[in-house]
Amino acid sequence: MNIKKGDYFAPNLVNTSSEEAALKTIPMVIIDPGQFEITMELPPFEGVLIRPGQPAIVMTSPNRTLSSSDLEPDNLPQGGAVSGKVFSVSPAISPGGRSMQVKVRTKEGARRAS
Repeated sequence: MNIKKGDYFAPNLVNTSSEEAALKTIPMVIIDPGQFEITMELPPFEGVLIRPGQPAIVMTSPNRTLSSSDLEPDNLPQGGAVSGKVFSVSPAISPGGRSMQVKVRTKEGARRAS
């Protein structure tokens, strides 16, 4: 929430120069817990190997390790991991971080992330 009781809002107050700026200036963000989007920065030598549509496993527990059955296409990871797909890969390398931005969208939400 970026707004309090008594505050006024007008659409022209939203800064659309970047996603981060928009999130800071819109009055509120509503999140659908049925699906998540994870944005990560990868080094270019790893980023060039990633393609949209590839399966992804997001680890939600630091103590969880992957097994070979987690990597089977029809097998959903159990506790401590959530399956998803690569949604986008930025072809540009950020000059400051020297990294490529990758977005993964999960197939399940909070109910599976425990």
